[in-house]
Amino acid sequence: MMPRGAIVAVYEQGVDAVVDLVEGLFAQLAAQQEQLRVQQQMIASLTARVEELEDQLAKNSRNSSKAPSSDPVKPKPKSLRGRSGKTRRTEGASGQDTFFG
Repeated sequence: MMPRGAIVAVYEQGVDAVVDLVEGLFAQLAAQQEQLRVQQQMIASLTARVEELEDQLAKNSRNSSKAPSSDPVKPKPKSLRGRSGKTRRTEGASGQDTFFG
């Protein structure tokens, strides 16, 4: 925004100065309106693209004609069972005595 003193200074310079200022402001306004129009078109285009990509992500072999092999790989579920307090022994662990007799 232009300070009041600057506007008064333009006014005191005469009619031509005021007309030049107003024409300049209208030109600036027109340029900003064009920039806004371009940005609105870009936003609409990008919004449509995001929706398209989200739809692609939501599709799998259960809700489309995609092959099951194209489904994303899911990690194996972890067991909900807790560990028991027992220690596991492997076969042939040291300390085992075998008697054949």
